[in-house]
Amino acid sequence: MGSEWREFGNLYQEPSRNGLTRPRRVRGDGVKMVNMGELFAHSRIRDIEMDRVPLSEDEARHYLLQNKDLLFARQSLVLEGAGKCSIYLGAIEPVTFEGHLIRVRLNKDLADSLFYYYFFNSGLGRAAIKSIVEQVAAAGIRGSDLAKLRVPYPPLPEQRAIAHILGALDDKIELNRRMNATLEGMARALFKQWFVDGAEEGWDVKAISDLADINAWTLSKTDELDRIDYIEISEVSRGTINNIQTYQRGEEPSRARRRLRHGDTVLSTVRPERESYFLCLNPSPNLIASTGFAVVTPNVAPWSFIHAALTRSEVFESLGHLADGGAYPAIRPEVIGQWQVAWPSDYAIVDKFHKACSPLFEKAELNRRASRTLAALRDALLPRLISGELPVKDAERFITSSSP
Repeated sequence: MGSEWREFGNLYQEPSRNGLTRPRRVRGDGVKMVNMGELFAHSRIRDIEMDRVPLSEDEARHYLLQNKDLLFARQSLVLEGAGKCSIYLGAIEPVTFEGHLIRVRLNKDLADSLFYYYFFNSGLGRAAIKSIVEQVAAAGIRGSDLAKLRVPYPPLPEQRAIAHILGALDDKIELNRRMNATLEGMARALFKQWFVDGAEEGWDVKAISDLADINAWTLSKTDELDRIDYIEISEVSRGTINNIQTYQRGEEPSRARRRLRHGDTVLSTVRPERESYFLCLNPSPNLIASTGFAVVTPNVAPWSFIHAALTRSEVFESLGHLADGGAYPAIRPEVIGQWQVAWPSDYAIVDKFHKACSPLFEKAELNRRASRTLAALRDALLPRLISGELPVKDAERFITSSSP
C-alpha cells in the first residue's frame, strides 16, 4: 500500500527561514557559516571547512543550525541546482547559514528529516521542486511555495526504516569518499614535495597552456552521437560527479558543448573557489560537459601531473580571487591556462611521478564509479519503498544482492 501525501509545511516544527547576509569584507572570524558552495559540495554536512562570520546573541537564537535541519538552495545559476537539498548532521561547534539558503526544521514527532532528505534528492522530489522553480535572472524557489508542496507521508516508523536503509548505502559512499581523499591527498602531497617545495634551480616555469590544451574539443552538429550524457556544473563537487543526465541527441541543453577525452581535468569556471572539478578517465564518447567548465587536455605533460597541479587548494583560492561578476563570479578559461608550474629539465622525473600517482587517481575513479552505482541503487529504491512495491523488510536483502 502506498503512502498518503501531505503539504510539506504541515510537518514543520517552525516556519522555514532564510539565512543571514554576510558580505565578504566581514568574513574571517566568528561562527562557521554554510554557504552555497558547501551545500552543493556536501549533501550531508558535518564538520567541514567553511567561512566564519560575526553573529550576535539575538541572531544565534534564530539562525544557528540544529542536528538534522534541512537546507535548500534558494537560487542557482542553472535550473537543475534550484532547490537542491542537503541535511545538516551536526558539528563540534555552532554553525549558521547564509541568505541564499532556506532552513526547514521538521517536527520530530511527525517526520524523519533523513527520510525527506532522501525524498528531495530522488527523482520524485526533484520533480516536485522543479514545479515551484521560478526562472528569472537565476533559477530559484520561495519558502512559501516549498511549504505547500505535497510530499509522501508514510508512518513515522516506516520513514525511519527507509532512511536507515538508504543511509546504509550513503555510508558506503562516504567510505569511498574518505578513501579517495586519502589516495588523492597522497598524490598531491607528492606533487608538492617534488614540484613545489622541491623545485630545483635550472628548472623551467611553464604555464599550463604550454603543457595542455584548453577547451580543444567542442560538440558539433556533425558529431554522430545518438545520445548525450551531460554533466552540469551544479552536479560536480571536489572530484565527484553526483549526476549525469541523459538526453536524446538534439534535445540536450545548449550548454552541452565540451567533449571529453581520457585524462582531461575538468574545472568549473563559475565560483572556482568551490573546487568543482573532476578527472575524466576512459569516458564514453557520449560524455559532454557544460560550457561552464574549462576542459584541460594534456599534450606535453602526463594527465596525472596536470590534475595534481590544478586541483590543489592554493589554485582554487587564487582563481577565486580572480573571478569577477555579480552573484556568480567567474573566470575565463584562459586564466586557468595561465597558471604556472615548475617543469623539470629531465622529463624522467615527470614520468616517475606519473607512474607513482596515476594508480592512486585511477583507484579513486573506480571508487567513484562504484559510488555512482550505489547512488543509482539508492535513488531507485526510494519510490519503490514509498509506493509499497518493495516492502521495507525485503529492502536490506535486495541491497545485499545488488550493491557492488
